[in-house]
Amino acid sequence: MSASDERAPLLTQRRSVWSGSFYHSLLLDQRPALKKKISCIAILLTEIFERIAFYSVAGNLILFLNKAPLEWISYDASNAVFIFLGVSHLSAPFLGWVADSCLGRFWTISLSFVMYIVGYAFLPLIAHPDFDVTSMCAGINWWHIFAPDSATTAPSSLSPSSPTSAPYCSWLVYFALSLIAIASGGVKSCIAPFGADQVMADGPAVMRTFFSWFYWCVNIGALVALGGVVYIQIEDSRYGFYYGYLISSCCLVGALLLFVAAKWTYLCKPPAGSVISNVFRILREACKSRKHRVTRACSRPGSAADVTSPDTSASATLTVPSWLDMAKVQYGGGFAEAMVDDVKSLGSILGIFVAFVPYWMVYFQMETTYLMQGLHMRLEHWEPDQGECSHHDVFQIPAAWLTLFDVIFLILLIPLLSQVIYPVLDKHGFHCPLLLRIVLGMHVILRAVTSWYAMIESTSV
Repeated sequence: MSASDERAPLLTQRRSVWSGSFYHSLLLDQRPALKKKISCIAILLTEIFERIAFYSVAGNLILFLNKAPLEWISYDASNAVFIFLGVSHLSAPFLGWVADSCLGRFWTISLSFVMYIVGYAFLPLIAHPDFDVTSMCAGINWWHIFAPDSATTAPSSLSPSSPTSAPYCSWLVYFALSLIAIASGGVKSCIAPFGADQVMADGPAVMRTFFSWFYWCVNIGALVALGGVVYIQIEDSRYGFYYGYLISSCCLVGALLLFVAAKWTYLCKPPAGSVISNVFRILREACKSRKHRVTRACSRPGSAADVTSPDTSASATLTVPSWLDMAKVQYGGGFAEAMVDDVKSLGSILGIFVAFVPYWMVYFQMETTYLMQGLHMRLEHWEPDQGECSHHDVFQIPAAWLTLFDVIFLILLIPLLSQVIYPVLDKHGFHCPLLLRIVLGMHVILRAVTSWYAMIESTSV
């Protein structure tokens, strides 16, 4: 027997990208079916309540900052929206790393909800018409702390509508929005993987079903926030934002209580190291030791005989390891085979992620510039046979309702496609892979955008 035969594994097997996590879950997850169902329902309801709170802020934040008592100009209000959404997305990878490395997903979600509630508590306080915002904002002269030699008048000492001042009470607004955005990133980065932990042992089909319902619940929360809470915010010019933010605060408290109360049903995996950290460790070890290990393998006694061996049938079965394989334990590395295989699979996934960058750049315009465009439109409705109506008889359509078309179509199409159309196609032998679904969706989006642009050009001529 040659040295290469001794180093070859006795059993070879093909493992999927998530097979290691799957079999690990089979060993850990011994819960009855009822517990699994309750845990999934609790996570889905928690996501609905959290999305109600998030979109209640993001959907009408520009209008809230434009109105009294803050009275920010549109430029400053739009910057606040950009910063709020940017922080909420940028904080998600970091807090996901914290969950995987230190706290675990359950405690990261719970602490994020606590931070969420603390930040959200400032919004109904500021929006209440009887609350003296001026006294709170003037309590600390932040302007002179950061610019002690500046001759410019402190923003807190100017009126909210003063054109020469910085955004009125900006430190309080940005402090509250930062807490909400960071907490939203913590929930966003952990609650979907935490839900996947509950159903991973049941196989990929159950996993896909869970994420279909999860995405459906995300849009249900957006529908309630944009369709109901946003309308409450603008319906009453005096107490509208106060009631709207108060409702959202209650949703956050309910989400935290519901999520914590269902802890006895969860499968809570302890933190086992961040996936991102492991990826960089594997890449570093593979790059650093590739040349050394190849040289050492070629210099072993009998290695030349192995290469020149006339037993071509045995040598043909040996596969040449890639440079990433050098990080595996069987090649002298320090990482399990499944972990290295997961990193190797990222090559094909990264191409899809890069293709999604321009898509999300366009999609998130609905929450920013598209909403700003709607604020400058005449979104009024009255019966044409009533002639001129008074101001109180005119129904003002909220600008945030312009984004409801996307939400409504998603709510209708997700169960239709996942429960009816795709199963029927699979039954008749027409399997529609995920990549084909993505390409078809991109094609429909491209046709819609080009058709809309052509219509705008034709009406402007």
